[in-house]
Amino acid sequence: MALFKRFELWLLLILIGGGLYYVLQVESPKHDRGREPLSQIEDEPTTQPAAQDTPRFSLEKTTITRDGDHFIVQIDLQCQQSSGKTLRLQTPHTQLLASGARAMEVFFLPFQPQPTLAEAEGKTFTLRYWLTRDDLKSPLTLKIDNTEVPIKKSAHFDPDSLPTQQSKTFTTAEWH
Repeated sequence: MALFKRFELWLLLILIGGGLYYVLQVESPKHDRGREPLSQIEDEPTTQPAAQDTPRFSLEKTTITRDGDHFIVQIDLQCQQSSGKTLRLQTPHTQLLASGARAMEVFFLPFQPQPTLAEAEGKTFTLRYWLTRDDLKSPLTLKIDNTEVPIKKSAHFDPDSLPTQQSKTFTTAEWH
């Protein structure tokens, strides 16, 4: 066939094949050279001190951006204590609890690696969540590896007061 003699067709097939290979190999452990494998994450509390004077994570700021009927909540946290282990920043290791015990999934963009954190003192990281209006009407708590960080303590914030495509930033868990 004359169709397979065309250079453009072969180039397109090679690009498609390379793209498929990349997409299917994103989860491959060989891309994590130099990092601790996620399967060896310690879940035992024996590596932590018995009494912690300060929490392991602290809230730096929370930014809410309205996108139609939904809200993108960006939470910036700082690690205050090093534990020397790598945390998975996705469910069930990291959960944003809204409306009591309803767990939210971490929101990340396509082609971004799954969020992980090698704990180190002073390191900051960002988590994003896609929430509804009802989720923002209740208190929000972020649970990271059995440590709870209050994100929103009260139900005083009215999500309808934020215009579409506008952002509002809070530096504490008290939203007014």
